[in-house]
Amino acid sequence: MNKKIIKSIRNTIMAVIAIAIVFVGIAFLNDMEVSAAEEQMATFDKWVFRTSISNDATEIYFMSKKELPTDVASKINTLKGTDISVGTDGSVQLFRIGTRYYVVSMNNVKMQPDTCKAMFSNLDSLTKVEFKNFETKNVIDMSNMFIGCSSLSNVDVSSFDTCKVTSMAAMFKWCEKISSLDLSGFNTSNVIDMNDMFRACKGLTNLNLSGFDTSKVTDMNGIFEACEGLTKLNVSGFNTNNVTDMSYMFDNCINLTELNVSGFNTSKVIDMSGMFQKCQSLTNIDVSNFDTSKVTDMSYMFNMCKGLTNINVAGFDTSSVINMNAMFQMCNNLKNVDVSNFDTSKVTNMSYMFSGCMNLTELNLMGFNTDKVTNMSYMFKECINLQKIIVSNKFNVNNVTDDAKMFLRARKLVGEKGTEYSEDKVSKEYAHIDGGSTNPGYFTLAGVSKAGWKKVDNKQYYYNSNGVLQKLKWIKTNNKWYYVDKLGVMQTSKWIKGTYYVKADGTMAISEIVEGKYYVGTDGKWQKLKGWQKINDKWYYFNSKSVIQKLKWIKINNKWYYVDKSGVMQSSKWVSINKKWYYFDKSGVMQTSKWISGTYYVKADGTMAVSEWVDNGKYYVDADGKWVKGAKK
Repeated sequence: MNKKIIKSIRNTIMAVIAIAIVFVGIAFLNDMEVSAAEEQMATFDKWVFRTSISNDATEIYFMSKKELPTDVASKINTLKGTDISVGTDGSVQLFRIGTRYYVVSMNNVKMQPDTCKAMFSNLDSLTKVEFKNFETKNVIDMSNMFIGCSSLSNVDVSSFDTCKVTSMAAMFKWCEKISSLDLSGFNTSNVIDMNDMFRACKGLTNLNLSGFDTSKVTDMNGIFEACEGLTKLNVSGFNTNNVTDMSYMFDNCINLTELNVSGFNTSKVIDMSGMFQKCQSLTNIDVSNFDTSKVTDMSYMFNMCKGLTNINVAGFDTSSVINMNAMFQMCNNLKNVDVSNFDTSKVTNMSYMFSGCMNLTELNLMGFNTDKVTNMSYMFKECINLQKIIVSNKFNVNNVTDDAKMFLRARKLVGEKGTEYSEDKVSKEYAHIDGGSTNPGYFTLAGVSKAGWKKVDNKQYYYNSNGVLQKLKWIKTNNKWYYVDKLGVMQTSKWIKGTYYVKADGTMAISEIVEGKYYVGTDGKWQKLKGWQKINDKWYYFNSKSVIQKLKWIKINNKWYYVDKSGVMQSSKWVSINKKWYYFDKSGVMQTSKWISGTYYVKADGTMAVSEWVDNGKYYVDADGKWVKGAKK
């Protein structure tokens, strides 16, 4: 081939390669620009934004310039926008068209607010907010974000990245028209404050909080208060380990019929005032596991829970409580409430405590120490079926300054010596143990209680001879040991302090295998056994963790043993394992290469021979493993 032609071809190829490199470079640079644009963020000033929005705003849209609808874009091109960008660089502008507002990223990059706090606060004409090209990954505060948006019926916040948010207090407060919120995608792992978050969302009928991580939350005050439309609320997954305030948490959830708070850790809670107030459709609230040792305020806690017939508060530690005002007020259908163990030595206010409990017939207040109480006004008002109030000598009215109509309309009340209720004797002068005609009163002295177990809501509690509920201790009755926890509840089917085991009936296990794996001795303590151990004439093998082995081969000193599903060593018997038969002698050792009972033969691996010649080919065994006498090859 001509050298000139070869050179021409070579030059052409080089040119093509050069052009390709240029195009690749351009494409790369374009990608870099796109990537850079994606990483860029236009930040706008929330305060400037909010003060630029008039209260008649009905719709607000967040979007990039290229996302604007054609008709909107054409109008905006004729308008002068308000520069709301941080640094007033023009990157984010606000435009008004009638009562609609458009927040526009002029460079088409994502926009973010410097904060979301009170962003749409009290825009009571706002019906719609649409978030496009809107980033929240750097937002820390979302408190009061939609507060007072009383006309807002729907808002999609599913795109919000809330990973850095620490406050969601009052975020949707007074959003009365919102009917459904799916917040299952919210990352709330850093949120500390949720007080009033959904307060007065009266139209809310569906609330999905399944993804909520509340492990850092300390304040849940009023979080669901006045959510009147909710009938069900799943908070069973809430981690409340750090919560200190649960006041008015479910207050005025008047249509709520299901609520599971049995798993709440309340060990740090200080305020439970109004927690379940006006939950009048609930027929059951399980608070029996509540740790109330730090609670100081229980006022209005169950006020107007009209559907409850029983409240198990027998295990409540009330030693820190100061305020019990209206705690059970207007629990119209309440028939039983055991408050006999309440420590009221710090309480100053008991006004309206049982007022309106029309179905109570007896109240045992034998644990009440009222030395510090100053207010007992209307305490038993309209307890129209109450016949007996049991107290000890620790109940006194020495410091009571407000006793207004303490017993008003408690017409069936009769004192220990027969003193009957009188319409003109309704104040503190009759708030003492009845002494008959010489010293009439409405109270009955608590007698000496017989020690024993008391069942409340399928849980057992133990009271000593003084009627005091026992907690955090071992109880011996009828020569058997039981353990009660910090709430006084008898424990069952569990380990106590990792050493003792209580069975399903609550009795401490002694000299037996528990959970099928461990052994406790004569003193009830877990025995850390190793190797072969004889228990009740049966042999078991314990591993290095003192756990009984089951359905397992055990090799010791080149000898094989087998334990069944109960962990019992097999001995003096045939055992089928994985469809093969093995024989174990009286010591539990698997037999090999020998005749068993002169009829069956086990091979070198221990399996019983079937349908084959054995013992160096001298004898034949059939399909059942039996020796066939006289068989010849």
